[in-house]
Amino acid sequence: MTNTELLLFSCMAFPIFIGILLLVFSKHMKQYVFGFTMIVVSILFIVIVVCWSSGWSYQGWGLKIDGTTRVMLFWTTFFAWIINLYSRGYFACSQLATFFHAYSLISLGLTIFTLCADNMILMSIGWGLLGVLLYLMIGLKKEPDARDTAKKTFIMVGGSDIVMILGLAILHVLTNSFLFSDMHVSLDIPLATLSLVFMFVGAFAKAGVFPLHSWLPDACQHSYVPVTAFLPLSLDKILGIYLMIRMIGSIYTLNTVAVIVIMSLGCICIFVGVLMALVQHDLKKLLGYHTVSQVGYMVLGIGTGTTVGLIGAVYHMINNIVYKTLLFISGGVVEKNCKTTNLEQLGGLAKVLPITFTAMAIASLSISGVFPFNGYFSKHVIMHGIELTHEMYGISWWSLFWILALVGSLLTLSSFVKVMYGLFIEKPCQCWSHVRENNGWMLFPMIILAILCLVLGFTASGWTNTSFLVPIFQQNLHIHFRVIEGIAYLVGFSLLIYALIHFIHRYACCHNVKGIQCYESIRQCFGLKKAYAWSEEKYLDVYDLGRRAIQYTSSILRNAHSGLLPTYVFWFVLGTFLFALYYFQIL
Repeated sequence: MTNTELLLFSCMAFPIFIGILLLVFSKHMKQYVFGFTMIVVSILFIVIVVCWSSGWSYQGWGLKIDGTTRVMLFWTTFFAWIINLYSRGYFACSQLATFFHAYSLISLGLTIFTLCADNMILMSIGWGLLGVLLYLMIGLKKEPDARDTAKKTFIMVGGSDIVMILGLAILHVLTNSFLFSDMHVSLDIPLATLSLVFMFVGAFAKAGVFPLHSWLPDACQHSYVPVTAFLPLSLDKILGIYLMIRMIGSIYTLNTVAVIVIMSLGCICIFVGVLMALVQHDLKKLLGYHTVSQVGYMVLGIGTGTTVGLIGAVYHMINNIVYKTLLFISGGVVEKNCKTTNLEQLGGLAKVLPITFTAMAIASLSISGVFPFNGYFSKHVIMHGIELTHEMYGISWWSLFWILALVGSLLTLSSFVKVMYGLFIEKPCQCWSHVRENNGWMLFPMIILAILCLVLGFTASGWTNTSFLVPIFQQNLHIHFRVIEGIAYLVGFSLLIYALIHFIHRYACCHNVKGIQCYESIRQCFGLKKAYAWSEEKYLDVYDLGRRAIQYTSSILRNAHSGLLPTYVFWFVLGTFLFALYYFQIL
């Protein structure tokens, strides 16, 4: 075994081994678990940074490290470090902290293994085990809703994994190879299309893409904030988008129909997520739906099938993890201090939580695509990729997708005006004199991520491009960002913010209610009333539809098997008669 192979295997095995060790000796290591975890993650992060900066590459033993893998490993270990640091302030030294740190280390090792896997069997093993860890981490909260959500997540993600494995089997039949690097498939035969659909089912469930998204908002609402930030927003998001980028970027060659279908799914995902977020009053569930919406932009970029679109998807994935994690951990500070995340029970927190207010404002502007924050630049690249579909695939109505993406950003901004107004500007429901920002473990990660939102935006054409985008695609595509265009966006978005705040304040004064109640009127809009009703009845929830179908089938079978002898005699005679008709070929 060479030094390179030893280093790679150590990066995968070391955090898994330490995580298992912490679980075995959890009762005796409660005081030291945070120190052990931070040492392991810090060492791993330093090693990954050195390998990333040196252009480390490797292929062998069914594993492969290239530009894409190096970038993904960098962000995976970075967010593992950030979230474990934040969890110190959130969990303190409780027993929950021990289990969280142990699970996070095991998840980190499995994620590194899955990202490096070039062999489809190895990738499937790591992918499936991460689903088990996701179930365990959501189930850390010993409440009925959390247990039900953990079960729902395990069934949805695990079931989609089975479908993905079928797609991998078809892919092996088509290419006669187990290595992704040797696979190149064109969608000119039905079997190839079927394999792509099956693979996307697995990736969609992992990333939380509509219609396999319903586990994600529930997980965000009912699990602890560090869990929400660590798995659905970081590692699982990286894996789901990573698989889609691998498929479209190097394995499958898309045709026009596939491009239109995938881009349409991306737009649907954007609007389902943001429209559901607009009417939520629980901050964590609202952010969960925005996670679904933002993944829609990534799917939209990937669906273009263009290099620029894929670059935009990667860039937006990185940006999304940064500002969405910032939003969640900021919400965790509010939850920790105020004991609730219900927007109707909050308000007036700007004076007592100024750092949280600033960090959340930066993240809100970033996710809305406001210039000059990082979200604007990645959405700009995706929209440029949409324009190029006309040249590559002859899609003359590409402007429709472009407009839908822009409208999605405007609705996102409207939603976060509601969040910021409800948390920080709205008249407080109670006195917050006891609330203090004195937990450095929680504030320091917020400050780092807030700075990153600015850095990843201001260096879009420079450091961000050369360090994270060029290594993935090995192409130095220079994307022009016009300042005048950005300023035009800034002015337009600023006017919308001013108009919304003025309208919310006026609504509160006229009706003598909380200002954010005005968003409830969206439910009555033409074309949306029925959709919201379906959502409340869970007709858009694949898991609930499946559960109802199973219950209905079970009831039919129970009625058929009544235990009465004449009923069984009837079925026996009917079966014998049908068999006789078939056997003697009477029909």
